[in-house]
Amino acid sequence: MKKLQQEGRNLEPNTVTYTTILNTLARSKTPNKALLAREMLAEMDESYRSGNRNLRPNSFAYNAVINACAFTAGTPDKRRKALELALVTLEELERSNYGKPNNITYSIVLQACKTLSKTAQEIKRVQRVVLEIFLRSCRDGQVDEFLLRRFIEVADAQTRAKALGQYQTINDLPMDWICNVINKKRSKAFSHRDL
Repeated sequence: MKKLQQEGRNLEPNTVTYTTILNTLARSKTPNKALLAREMLAEMDESYRSGNRNLRPNSFAYNAVINACAFTAGTPDKRRKALELALVTLEELERSNYGKPNNITYSIVLQACKTLSKTAQEIKRVQRVVLEIFLRSCRDGQVDEFLLRRFIEVADAQTRAKALGQYQTINDLPMDWICNVINKKRSKAFSHRDL
């Protein structure tokens, strides 16, 4: 994008342009895509703060960066750093005026915990984070069926028991856990067998 602008082409990227590129980057096999995505988000933020109102970051852009982190391949050290970047990105979104994390955001962070933790030791170490993310989603009223399934996939039995307690189905969950989900569906197909 910058190269085309430097060549004199009259291009004016906006939030949609950047988010599209971030989503494409997240789906690619580009090495260091988590770092590249973070750099693009920082560029958006800097441009917006400098007066470019067309580059206001939003939750879609943050979600795309977290998704790029979630699907980073490589050594245990690269995966650990990608997970750290995903968590930092979530925290930045929570503190920002650009939007708030939603059910999609929390689901992607749980996906990052799952895909970036390969060994038994990594899976055990990530359980505290998994519990914290799920409890945040509950606090924010952002639990939907997809997020709950993702949580169940990545959480061990002890973490699931701590978080879910007596709740056996999606329909049992307290209303304040689901109240802010857009397009929420309370499916009867999800049962205690899934827990």
